[in-house]
Parts: sequence; C-alpha cells; structure tokens
Amino acid sequence: MHNPKIKKQIITKSRSTKIKNGTWLADDEIPLFILYKRRVTKFTKASIKNKYSDEQLKKTGLCGVEGAFQIDHMYSIKSGFINGILPNIIGSKENLKMISWEENDKKKNKNSITLDKLCEIQ
Repeated sequence: MHNPKIKKQIITKSRSTKIKNGTWLADDEIPLFILYKRRVTKFTKASIKNKYSDEQLKKTGLCGVEGAFQIDHMYSIKSGFINGILPNIIGSKENLKMISWEENDKKKNKNSITLDKLCEIQ
C-alpha cells in the first residue's frame, strides 16, 4: 500500500469509523492543547523515523526501565502551544533528541533550548 492517495482514503475512512464507534474524538470535540499535542505527535513520529535508526529506537522505553532512552522535545510541546509555534516545528527532527528516561523525567515540560535557538535550527 504505497499509493499515498489510497493510504489517505483508508486513514480517513478508519478515522470516520472510529468517531462513529466512539473510540476517537473528532478534532472539534477536544480541547485545543490536546489537539495541538496530537498534531505534534504526528510530526514527531515521522521525524523520529528520519532521524534515528531502528537500532537506536530499540533502546527507547518507559520510565523505570533500566538503560532506556526517550525522545525529548528540546523546546517542549507545552511551550510550543503557549507561544503559538507550529506543530511541525515542535515535532521536527531538529527539535528532537534522545536522552535517558531519568533525564527526561526530571526535565518534564522545561525547555533545553530557547525559542531563538529553535528558530535558528529550523
């Protein structure tokens, strides 16, 4: 299924079915931050595939898993929402880095780069 047009049709139909079944909220039914986060996640997933190898991604895991790493948004999703930054910029490979789960847990919603730096690396 490599045809982008067919793939988009299938995704649209699948989403429509999930909305009817109550397993997916339509965009107009969810709070703005959750919608923003959903959109960032879409770009993040694509960026991760372009930035990291399968071998690197095998090292990712949940908090508490010994030796696990996590993907960090250097300029946080929350800050991106507050400052009106486009989801594709927050989810871009330039804004992502792999860090230990411990470091990511301590960081929470803090930024490890400034807004100016984010604009520079785009």
